[in-house]
Amino acid sequence: MGRTKNRTIIKLVIVLLLPFAVFDIVYFVDELRYKDRERFSINLRHGNCELTKAVPPPNDLEACGTLLAAYPGSGALRLWQNVEALTGWSVGDDWNYTVNVKNIPFVKTHYPHNEGIWSWKNEIEQVIIIIRNPRYAIPSYHTLLSELHYARDPVTAYKYISKVFTLRPPIEQWEKWRALRFNDEIKLWGWFIDYWMEGGTQYWMDENIERNGQHPFKFLNGTEKKQDSFCASYDIDCRAKTAICYERLVNPRTGASEANKVAKVLEGKQNLNVIDEEARQCVWRQAMNLPANDDRAGPSHTDYGFTIEEMAIMIKKLKSMVLKYSGKSWVGNDVADHIVGCFREYITDIESELTVKELNMENRDNVDKAPEETDDFETLIKWYQNLGEGDPEAMMNLWHKEQEYFLEAKTSKESMTFDTQVKG
Repeated sequence: MGRTKNRTIIKLVIVLLLPFAVFDIVYFVDELRYKDRERFSINLRHGNCELTKAVPPPNDLEACGTLLAAYPGSGALRLWQNVEALTGWSVGDDWNYTVNVKNIPFVKTHYPHNEGIWSWKNEIEQVIIIIRNPRYAIPSYHTLLSELHYARDPVTAYKYISKVFTLRPPIEQWEKWRALRFNDEIKLWGWFIDYWMEGGTQYWMDENIERNGQHPFKFLNGTEKKQDSFCASYDIDCRAKTAICYERLVNPRTGASEANKVAKVLEGKQNLNVIDEEARQCVWRQAMNLPANDDRAGPSHTDYGFTIEEMAIMIKKLKSMVLKYSGKSWVGNDVADHIVGCFREYITDIESELTVKELNMENRDNVDKAPEETDDFETLIKWYQNLGEGDPEAMMNLWHKEQEYFLEAKTSKESMTFDTQVKG
């Protein structure tokens, strides 16, 4: 009875405490744009290259629009840097898209995760996704949030912009956040991939503008899921043209080949000039020398771990993804084959860590208890309730703007259907 009551409390508290997503992190990284900004590559022949500064395209340029999509913490920055190095055109950001040059051909987003927003309306044609092992993507996401003091609005986040990519949080802080967010985040990690692999699978209710499944809303079950109206109504192909695995992109042995997948999607598209293939390995090396998030102070990124139960959940999730994307309906799909290979690597990594963790446990009864079984869970709830600075209403205004786009897309689809029926 006690566990049931506590779980009810958990549900109610999460309903009350998670109504607002933190303003998109990489938007503020865009404001920094690094003193050593990504630079356009020049082919010097014979495998040599030189990088010059990436710039926005001319105002009258009409180029093929490409979305760079990533679950938060999955290495969007590295993808971003490689795209700019390959093409010379700047990458825009979903949250500040309305103030960017409208014809920027590349837009970074975390959509449909609630850290992203569909702000480009009907101005994007294709999608590239980057994925990362959830064992590291989820902690990386939390680190970004902590560096911005869990800001609830753009002004507050901007105040802490200089902290981004500088300091990992105390382990205790990560463990608190993880205890309340893990079960949802591992689902969102998987659903994010499903969304861009299946052509826009909507897992939230239409009225849930934050897409977080919190009361009075819920996440949709398998039979309730449908295609997002944005993907159904606009010209964008919501099925990823390629998928980049972060671990392979940053690996010296596989990185250049992984980056070339991006180049292959972009080359030949309208008004997109991609550097010659002979210089792409050099370009990748140069891009990997650009500042990223690898040199933070604080504990090692490997210290932000998970409980045995949570690691088992990640393994189960990854195995289900392998089963799904190696199934009959995905036979012959190169993107599915690629991510399945990455999923299997993730499973191996997590299983190896889990084995070591189990061997090192001296007393399993005192380790890895579920959060609701701990005496200080009420304190944990209060901590999370007061987490973050800023005015959540500012975020609500942005989501309402996205909702206007959503209704516009939905109306557009209904109008096109009606016109077809009338003409028929």
